[in-house]
Parts: sequence; structure tokens; C-alpha cells
Amino acid sequence: MDKNLLYIIFIFLSFFNITAQEKEEILILLGEKISHVKMPVCITEDTITEPDILDIFAPLNNVNNEADFHRLKQLFFPDDTLIVIGLSKQQYLARYKVIKMFTEHKHIDTVEFITYVPELFKYEHALLFLKTSKNGCFSLVNNQFVDIYLDKNNKWASHYASLDYTHPNNIHTSLKPVKIDFTKEISFDITDLDNATLQERYPSKYYIFINNKAIAVWGNYIEDVIELKMNAIFGD
Repeated sequence: MDKNLLYIIFIFLSFFNITAQEKEEILILLGEKISHVKMPVCITEDTITEPDILDIFAPLNNVNNEADFHRLKQLFFPDDTLIVIGLSKQQYLARYKVIKMFTEHKHIDTVEFITYVPELFKYEHALLFLKTSKNGCFSLVNNQFVDIYLDKNNKWASHYASLDYTHPNNIHTSLKPVKIDFTKEISFDITDLDNATLQERYPSKYYIFINNKAIAVWGNYIEDVIELKMNAIFGD
């Protein structure tokens, strides 16, 4: 067989294996917000002290002993160098209760992760897509999450996601939105949206408009939400 062809096949298989490994390393879970705290923008390892760390992470209510101090110190300040965090974006450390796991992972009751997306904290429950860094700390994959709600049959679902359905990787999906009777009104302020943006974000086929609000009527249950989002993140 031609050596160039063998090389191309090798590169293709290597890429496929890397992609598969990346998918396998993703932790997908439904979480309930516990707390979040802003991380310092710039701090040096040689000036950090235990009281400083305890003060920074106090809102998490889980840094109350020397073991926790050294665990967090290793996560965020692993080297004796200047640590610059989020020069252009604010970084947060979030803590969530694990409601349900959708990927194989050792059992955990709570999860801590890094995010640059404060919009996440507007929602009580969220579907989280997490990856692990080399130092063992979780972070959101491509800043991806989905706000999740209960329907009146006690099933988890989300409103119609225009961006996911119109993503190139989902154009030919067999998944379809369904009508969902949420336990509470899921609505979004549309006061400042022009008509084109309104229809792009909240198509009238899936939302109703009342008093400058787009109210969700259609959506998907959580298993379909995961498939749509994973297609959008990774593609085929």
C-alpha cells in the first residue's frame, strides 16, 4: 500500500481516537445551584496565605480546614509562578448539587467547576457539560450549559433551543420539539428585540408572546437536549 495513503489513514484514525477520547472524558450532569464566587483576577503564589484562600472561598462553605486549603491551592496555584486569572473575562468557581449523572463517572454528590458565564447562575437547575483539566479541576466545555425545568409529570425538560436546532450539525436531526406543560412559566423578556431577532431566538411556532415576554410552550426532554447539544459541540 502507498506510504502516503498509510500516513493519511494513520492521521485520520488518530484524529478519530482523540475525538472519541474527548467525548468519553465529558461529564454530563443535571445540577442544582448551591453557590458561586468570583475568582481573583491576579494573584501571586508567594504572597498567598491561608487566610486569603479561606476568605476567597468562604462563600462555598467547604473551605474550613487545612486539607481544603491545600486542595484549592493546588487546583488554582499549582506552580510557584504568577497566576493571572481572567484578564478579559471574570472567572467564577461554581458549586452544584448533582441531581442526575448522564455519563459514567464515580458517584459524586456535588461538583465544583470553573466558568466564565455568569448567565448560568440565573437558573436554579442546569444541564452541565464539564471537562477535566490536567490539575483535576472541572470546567464547562465551550461554556455550554442548558437551563432545565420540571414539567407537570415531574420530568426534566428545556424550552425550544433555536441555536441548537439551527446548528449545522443538527439541520438533519430526527429529533423534534414537543409540547411541554412546565410546572412554572418559562419566559424571556423581549422588550428590546427587533422582529427578526425575536423570530430567530423565539420562533412563534414554539413560543407565545404576552406583555413583552416570550413564553415557552414547546421544547425537548433532557435526553434529547443532551443529544442536540452534544451534536452542536462535537458534530459527527
